[in-house]
Amino acid sequence: MKEDQNLSDEKLVSQVCEALDESVNRINAETSQRIVAARQQALASSPRRFFSAKLFAVTATAFSIFLAVIIVNTQLNQPLENESVEAIELMASQDTFELYEELEFYTWLAEEDVTG
Repeated sequence: MKEDQNLSDEKLVSQVCEALDESVNRINAETSQRIVAARQQALASSPRRFFSAKLFAVTATAFSIFLAVIIVNTQLNQPLENESVEAIELMASQDTFELYEELEFYTWLAEEDVTG
């Protein structure tokens, strides 16, 4: 059964190819010239389309980078809140560095006060 279907498919394909070949042979010279001219025009315009698509991609990328720089720059130039300034001052003070240097002592001292 499958072989019968394959033979009928091949016969159909053969008939379609013959019909297409006949229709191509019946095309007059004027239509043939118009088809050739349209094909040449399509082939000639392809590089321009590629160039415009490439130009669009480059422009979109540049615009995206520009927006990212503006957003980051805006975020970095915003003034700090009072709490943030106080936290930075506390971390930058010399007393904080001394606390970290003697952290084990202060931890031990805190444990002794709780238990004692």
